[in-house]
Amino acid sequence: MKKYICLVLCLCMFLSFTGCKGKTDKPINEESNLTGQISNNVEFRVSDDNSKIWLNNSHIEKISVETDNEGKKMLVFTTTEEGKAILFNATNENIGKPLSVSADKYLLFSPTVVAPIEDGLFTFDSTLIDFVYLYNYLTDAKDKMKGVTPPEDLISEDIAKNRVFERAGITADNVSELKIELKIDQDFFGWKYCIDFTANDKTYTSEVNAHTGGITKFTF
Repeated sequence: MKKYICLVLCLCMFLSFTGCKGKTDKPINEESNLTGQISNNVEFRVSDDNSKIWLNNSHIEKISVETDNEGKKMLVFTTTEEGKAILFNATNENIGKPLSVSADKYLLFSPTVVAPIEDGLFTFDSTLIDFVYLYNYLTDAKDKMKGVTPPEDLISEDIAKNRVFERAGITADNVSELKIELKIDQDFFGWKYCIDFTANDKTYTSEVNAHTGGITKFTF
């Protein structure tokens, strides 16, 4: 059994499994930023809490990155005709329960079904996930970072490093050989600061979630 990433489950617990009506004023996929198909190299699954697999790669006609009415990115899944019927049954039978959406070893979303989906479209939005990078991952793009830019609402480098310094019980005056890098964390398809430094004859390696400011790795 593949191990899911529990961090992603925590980040996605507030999402709900819904159709995409009302999410955007324009027809889905019209003037989309990105539209494509899930790669056969990616094991895509939608399953219920009894581990029953409802949808797989063959049931998804295309995926796209859209912008909602508030300017936030969202990922839109469009099912095939067969997938549309299966999606309706899956959501109709699991109202009030979670459906897990996974790709390979990663649990992408685990939202709660709030209503049956009849149109074969379902969307996800979150401020903690970079949907352009996730799209590139699902389509197995050679350049996973193409078109991916950090969002403006990330915490600053100063906030990130100061939280790590506080954890280490030091101040900036004690630090030498400081290296900070902003990167995508593939475990949850969001951004993180990788901060390495030396202080008081110790070498520290740390990672900070750039969305929440939480320290996710700290070793010395």
